[in-house]
Amino acid sequence: MTGSPSASAVLVTYSAPAPFLATQWEALRAGLQSQLPLRGVHWKSTHGGVRTINELVLNLVPFDSIREPAQSLVPANLLARPLLNIYFVSCEDAETYKGTVRKQLKEWHAQAISRKNQDWLIVHVVRADTKGAQQGFFNRGTVIDKLRADFNTDKRDRVVPLAWPIASTNLTAWAELLAKVKDGVLGSFDVAISGREDEVRRSESQRLMPGWNFCSFFLLKESLALSYESMGLVDDALRAYQQLENTFQVVLREKNLSWFGMLIVPGPRDDASPLLSLERKSYTDLILANTVSVFDLRIYMLARQAALLARLGKLSDICTRANRFLVQFGRTLWDAENILPAHFIEAWTYASALSVVDQVDLWCSELGLDASLDGAPLNSFNSAKAELIELARHQLDILGVSAGHLPSRAPFTMSISPQRPKPNVGDKRASRTISQPALLACFHDKEAFYELYNALTNKAIDLYARSGRRKFALKLHGSLAALDVHRELRDPAFQTYSSLPAHYAPYRWRSLEAYMLAQALSLHTELPVSKDAQWLGLALAFLKAFVGGLGKDLLMTEEDARTYVSKIIDSFREAVGALESDLTQPDHPALVVQVKSLKSRLADDEDGCYLDVVVENHLPCSLPTTDITISLNGPDAQHLAFRTAVDELTPGHNALSLFCATSSWGAYTLDTTDIRLERLHLVYDHRPDPKTKTSSRVQRSLPVLVHLERDPHALDVRVRRPRIITIGEPPDMLLTLTSGRNDIAKVTITLNSPTGVALHCRNARFEDEAKALPLETTDDSLILADVPKEAVLNILVPHAEAAKHPVIHINVAVSYSTAAHPDVARSLALGTRIPTNLPLRVNVEDFFRGTRLFTKFTLSTTTSQFIRLVSADLQRADGRAVPGARPRSRGIVTITPARPANALFQLDRADAPEVETLLEDTIEEHVDAPHRANVHSRLVEKLESDPAWVATYTVTGELHVPGVTKADEEEEGIGAVLEALRQSRTPSLDRGLWRELRMPVDVPQMNILAAARLDLQISSDISSKGEVPLPLYAGQPVRALLRVHTTLCWSNTSSSPISPSSPATHRLRFDVAEHPRDWLVSGRVRGDFVAQDGAAFEATLTLVPLRHGALPLPRVRVAPLEGDAQGKPSCETYQAHGAEVVQVLPRGGRSTFVLDMGDGVA
Repeated sequence: MTGSPSASAVLVTYSAPAPFLATQWEALRAGLQSQLPLRGVHWKSTHGGVRTINELVLNLVPFDSIREPAQSLVPANLLARPLLNIYFVSCEDAETYKGTVRKQLKEWHAQAISRKNQDWLIVHVVRADTKGAQQGFFNRGTVIDKLRADFNTDKRDRVVPLAWPIASTNLTAWAELLAKVKDGVLGSFDVAISGREDEVRRSESQRLMPGWNFCSFFLLKESLALSYESMGLVDDALRAYQQLENTFQVVLREKNLSWFGMLIVPGPRDDASPLLSLERKSYTDLILANTVSVFDLRIYMLARQAALLARLGKLSDICTRANRFLVQFGRTLWDAENILPAHFIEAWTYASALSVVDQVDLWCSELGLDASLDGAPLNSFNSAKAELIELARHQLDILGVSAGHLPSRAPFTMSISPQRPKPNVGDKRASRTISQPALLACFHDKEAFYELYNALTNKAIDLYARSGRRKFALKLHGSLAALDVHRELRDPAFQTYSSLPAHYAPYRWRSLEAYMLAQALSLHTELPVSKDAQWLGLALAFLKAFVGGLGKDLLMTEEDARTYVSKIIDSFREAVGALESDLTQPDHPALVVQVKSLKSRLADDEDGCYLDVVVENHLPCSLPTTDITISLNGPDAQHLAFRTAVDELTPGHNALSLFCATSSWGAYTLDTTDIRLERLHLVYDHRPDPKTKTSSRVQRSLPVLVHLERDPHALDVRVRRPRIITIGEPPDMLLTLTSGRNDIAKVTITLNSPTGVALHCRNARFEDEAKALPLETTDDSLILADVPKEAVLNILVPHAEAAKHPVIHINVAVSYSTAAHPDVARSLALGTRIPTNLPLRVNVEDFFRGTRLFTKFTLSTTTSQFIRLVSADLQRADGRAVPGARPRSRGIVTITPARPANALFQLDRADAPEVETLLEDTIEEHVDAPHRANVHSRLVEKLESDPAWVATYTVTGELHVPGVTKADEEEEGIGAVLEALRQSRTPSLDRGLWRELRMPVDVPQMNILAAARLDLQISSDISSKGEVPLPLYAGQPVRALLRVHTTLCWSNTSSSPISPSSPATHRLRFDVAEHPRDWLVSGRVRGDFVAQDGAAFEATLTLVPLRHGALPLPRVRVAPLEGDAQGKPSCETYQAHGAEVVQVLPRGGRSTFVLDMGDGVA
């Protein structure tokens, strides 16, 4: 690797008897080399933590080839000496070992332990066949025991067996030897490195003592870094060089430079030599001689650190450190500029930056990173290289201005620091020049300079673009455009300047954006083109930057600013007139629109309202305009536009009133403002940005609400439920149109439902036909004409069933014109919701009792709201009312969630009771009390004599009493009753503000209704008080009569009084339930019987009470035994004795007996 030395190998010596070296060593060495380098070596640092050495290279050298080095003033690398000495011995005979081998080992051992910081190891090579070798591997024999006894003088075992040639094929045979080699190498390194660190600390502690030499300390500390590097501990080596940097900075601050040379001694090629080359000078000799300059020492430390970073693959860090060093040390060289050749600092910085880029590219290729770098690491690498190339380009800016190739103005002077002192031009400085031919040629050849300048800038742009740093690339594009302007290449310069601002805007580089725009506008005036849409876009962008404050820095005085901006504004009409289509400019900061009042003002004499706004013009001159439009958004996609015509907006505040011909009202959100100048639209969005993120929910951006006041005299439309709701019929909605103050010439009402419910507008009709006007309908709208003022029209609009939707959303859009202003199109937009669920829940309970049916309706609210109930009526299908238990005199009832209302009705299967009630009520109303009974009996006789009145009464509700003579009608009281009975029974309800809910209710059917009763036949005692039942005691049997009365009139096949049919019969089974705790039942407890309408079945039982107390009688179950093809008939049984109890007395008490004892007893 060029400039990056590879890792040095750790020296390990080997020795063995001469016969072994001659015959066995080469094969054994090849086998050992196959196990190298050592992998996964873990070293515990003295600074804490465990370092992992991925690969540790070992270099095997003969033991005799290493000689003790002579005393040197330069501290050597600790790995320059061996860290481990190994002796290989192959002896299987104890006598041979004792006679010759031990003596040779003793001599070698004495030399090995005399060497400082070196460990030793004895390897016993066991030669045998594979089987024997494997046995010897686990049973090591006696020779190895003697070796351990003779040489393991401390606790460490330095004698290792090795089975050979088994180890050539069995890798596990090397495990123990390799483990011992690792321990030996690390142990020696620990001892050596600890000693060297002690030396470094001791030397550093003497820094403030007289005679302390930084150069000597540098060599000592560097030997430690080189040792770490050779061992593969690159991070530790980097830390050592960083500590050297820190110590050097301390020495610089203390100005303890007596042992140094000058700041810089410029050599013939110092301005052109590669910065990271370690061969450019003999740095070690210069340091040892205490003649190294600060310039050379700093370069050497940077090169060493770069080499270490290259081994780690941190090429981006190399570029970053080199860039920082060139910038900082370049400023340090300002102090020595008088002794340097002219432009030495720029030439040295230029060449060094480019050489670093070339070097890291070379390292990237040698390390194979060019194919593996991707994503963020690749972007960082390209970005760091681009910064170095840009630094080299900055040196060309300085050289170009100095040579007169570039103008002395921005952006070329941005690289020239005003703090840099000007050198004194002397003979010594003038007699020397830089050594780079390319730069020297640029001083005399302007085109060569421009070519080099463009090439270097484009290279930096390319790297910035590849790294994703587009805004830095754009900045360099601007410098190329400035160069084109200087070279009078106006067309490419204008194209560059006009395209760059759009790229600068996302990064908010306002100063650069304003500069580019000013340059583009200036160039446009010099080009032979008219002011078109492109110029207008540039002018608007410049005014945007100008209002931001940064553009004013480009102008000299406030008067110049006003004049410059006025010229741009004066050209607006020319540019706008050339537009072929509308041009929209969003949120231009030149104008600020604020709603002065968030509440609208009503127009006094027409439908509409005003919105007061303030437009602030931040420009120093008036801005011509055509009109201003403010848009508001309402619920359900409603949209309103307020407009006013404006000729110009003067600087500062402009108070305006915008009008909208609408009768809409409610809360609207401020949407957009459009300030128009012919085809130019300055649009301002007032809606909150959903992408804006804030740290607090309270501080989040909220929409601006504008409240439009409701005009009570304007046209209005309401949509709600109809006043009469009939369940089972197609639903309607009630639309009420109020014309207000205006005579409406024409009004179009458009209805739609976002819910998806179909509205049948074509079938719309007026609720009251007496107030109907000509109505034209379409699929989604209603059209009316010539509606007078103050008119209220109610229109019923049918719609489809919406049971699956709890609420129907209705959007109403009204467009109309008044007779007073027929040319003004007015509007009304509103949204409403009509609930489909009824607020009332009705639960029905039926109780069959013979021919009567008692129906209980429980009315409860389905919401938390209260419901006021004025009446509840039940009618037959023919319109006749069913008598109820709740009189109208009770008034209005309020239904609450906690208190429902009940309505009880009685329905008789026969018609006579209803007519009888009607007769009683009518007679009570028209006849005096003394004559009511006579009139009632006479009318009943006439009704029973002829049933012809039933058909008429069923259809019309009119009761015509048959057989009435003229004399009857003239009789007092009867005539008025007859006239009242002939009136229709159709109910009439004064609607008012009440809603009427009509709900169809089916009459329940029951095939068989059974009434079961148990009567106890207890003997009675006849006394003076009459017949009194005898008491019943526990355990006393009593006879009971079971009676089951059956009714079939509630069956759908039963007969009625009007159309009699043959009676039906059913076979039923009764079953008396057992009560083991209360009664013992005997007799016929189960049996079958035939049920007929109105018939009764009787059976006799015997009951025995099992305990005393109030005992309920046993229950009786009745069920049908057979059915037809449709199944068994329905049957309901109610216990007629269900509310009765029998009082049973406990058995006991006292009895008195009188005995006749005879005459002999006193």
